[in-house]
Amino acid sequence: MVDNLNYFITITPNNNFMIKKKLWLIVSLLLANTILFAQRYNLIIGTYNSPLSNGMYLYNFDTINGNATYVAQVPCSNPSYLTISNNKQYVYAVNENTIGYLSSYAIQVDSLKHINTVPTLGLHPCHVALSPNNKWAAVSNYSSGSCTLFAINNTGQLLPSIDTVQHTGMGVDTTRQKSPHAHSALFSANNKMLYVADLGVDKIYMYDLANNKLTPHKYPYITLPPGSGPRHFIFSQREKCLYVLTEMSGKIICTKIKTIQPLYPYKPYLPYPLAILLQKQALPICTYRQMVNTYMQATEVSIII
Repeated sequence: MVDNLNYFITITPNNNFMIKKKLWLIVSLLLANTILFAQRYNLIIGTYNSPLSNGMYLYNFDTINGNATYVAQVPCSNPSYLTISNNKQYVYAVNENTIGYLSSYAIQVDSLKHINTVPTLGLHPCHVALSPNNKWAAVSNYSSGSCTLFAINNTGQLLPSIDTVQHTGMGVDTTRQKSPHAHSALFSANNKMLYVADLGVDKIYMYDLANNKLTPHKYPYITLPPGSGPRHFIFSQREKCLYVLTEMSGKIICTKIKTIQPLYPYKPYLPYPLAILLQKQALPICTYRQMVNTYMQATEVSIII
């Protein structure tokens, strides 16, 4: 039996299988932690709706030979980003429409059972983050530049939104940064803070979660170089640094997290082999569980597919 793992799609030096080339074209891939039997997993694929796709698809994925066997289709509207709860029982999907929604599903062996769907109070949600304690979900609404916080009950059901924050401002790019564009979020390990990347204003916002509200931190944001366009980011192992993937400048930026000063240093960093993969376009990232460079001091590093 393999260890419980939860990845979008992960490549490590010890992997002994090949991912079929066509899987790299899928908008969102998630390996659910529900182990079917030895070295087999549920593979959940999210898509944009089109004549060739409709909703999410469940496959039986074999890590030995790389085969993915179709199991079921789950109709839903534009599930462009998926994430799985830390207790491995539920999957959450943003419905990236003009009027956005967030949907929850229970992971079963041969299907995904719809639990409920709630409005995100924003336009075109593109990312959902779950807190480590499985009690909170944060949705980034791209077109409206806002972030909405939801509570989750013990059955995986999403409760009505409890708070929304609206970003303001614009960036230096008059085409893509005319307004805020919240693109992703992460909870701190202690469930006390939420970080939100905004592509439109080149900032990582920081919010305290006291009293079930998104309260701006004493120093409310990390400022990135103009025109960066932050998309996704991860923490270092001890949450002393952020590693930010910038969609517009095509870089990975390392920035320290310090709550005692309003200005945060940043350093563009392109560790090999990431440098050869980075171009002017930053596609969705996945997690590479390997310490690539001692400078990074991280067990997780984002890579481009």
